[in-house]
Amino acid sequence: MDFGMFMEKAEKILDYMPEEYKDSSVSIREECKVNCVKRALSVSAPDRENIAATIYIEDLYRCYQECGDIDAVFSQAAKKLVKSLENLPEQAINFDYSKFRENVIMVLVNSSENEEMLQNVPSRPFHDLSIVFRWVLSYDDEGIRSVLVSNELARLAGISAAELFLCAVKNTKRLFPVKTYIMDQSLLEKEKSREPGEPCSDGGHMWVISNEYGTNGAVSVFYEENLYNLAEREGTDLYVIPSSVHEMLAVSVDTCTPQRLSELIWYVNQCHVVPEDRLSNSVYYYNKNLRALMLLADSKKKLVYKSE
Repeated sequence: MDFGMFMEKAEKILDYMPEEYKDSSVSIREECKVNCVKRALSVSAPDRENIAATIYIEDLYRCYQECGDIDAVFSQAAKKLVKSLENLPEQAINFDYSKFRENVIMVLVNSSENEEMLQNVPSRPFHDLSIVFRWVLSYDDEGIRSVLVSNELARLAGISAAELFLCAVKNTKRLFPVKTYIMDQSLLEKEKSREPGEPCSDGGHMWVISNEYGTNGAVSVFYEENLYNLAEREGTDLYVIPSSVHEMLAVSVDTCTPQRLSELIWYVNQCHVVPEDRLSNSVYYYNKNLRALMLLADSKKKLVYKSE
């Protein structure tokens, strides 16, 4: 089944949902996501037309391509939609902006790959990247529920761009504490054995910089004291590379060349990171004496995305 026929099937998602959803409305719209545009399939709550749960058709189609069972894919999608509607956080239902300032956080995205999205959201440049903001509705063992802060949402919350940034800087560190750890050496050795060759020497550690949830943790490099502590531990300046939107990697300047790191990050982005998680092909340099992170080199290779 091609994607066009799959879209037509998606419009009949209510056939897979419980009887109480028979009068719910279904809509499909294009939505700007990180690094791409996706088709959002939304189903309204039975008793509130202004509340809806959303799932992305491209993700469903990928599942269908893997399993070949279209009924199983849509049955599972219907279960997820029902569960989302039954467990909507109170903030999402009543739009309680009183706690907005306490729960807004910041994340990193690639600037050039998200130009359209950045036109409609508050943002702040960070080297070749951009800081954007998300309103955290809830987070628990089942995951993190959040929404991207648009210009309109910020207006409704009555918050300026400057205040939004200050709140996010404070909240991100509090809600998603920074976590640094040494990369699993077996994983590193596996990558080193791949083309384009060994990127690093045997000495030194490769550090992962993220947060305790492992989600949207690349922004943790914004908190410079963590880079300083790693540099002090290694006794050198650091090269920093974006593994994905979820984490950054840091390594002593004595163990790798920036050229090798540039090759590595480009290769890993194309072969091992899904399009929506890709952050950058750039290499950054942390100077521990200046206590500053700077853009060192860009591989000049545009991020490549597979067409659906």
